[in-house]
Amino acid sequence: MIEHSEGNVVMIDTDDMLVCGYCGIEEVYMEDCDCSEEVITYFDFKERIVEETMGNKDEYHRILDGGRC
Repeated sequence: MIEHSEGNVVMIDTDDMLVCGYCGIEEVYMEDCDCSEEVITYFDFKERIVEETMGNKDEYHRILDGGRC
């Protein structure tokens, strides 16, 4: 959910947001990211992390909470 300066609240689908394929940082902040991964959707990023962590929920949540950057 994003609130615009006019006070309007707009629902957005975070799964369609573009992020770094390694750490998950949003595309608009990628200049702060030293990763050299491609830009992918947040949905694809979450799917990739599920495969990498092989069901380890603690590791999965650590990465989603910004544990790689």
